[in-house]
Amino acid sequence: EAMQLRYLSTLNVIANEKNSTIVFPFPIELGELFKAAATKSR
Repeated sequence: EAMQLRYLSTLNVIANEKNSTIVFPFPIELGELFKAAATKSR
């Protein structure tokens, strides 16, 4: 968890310096999980 916080903190610093938008790497499994949950709730 500390590693994750460090990663986010670093991205934040980079974004502030470059005045840019950051695209997060998004695990495909997580997307599938959301899709399954959305389909189930209908």
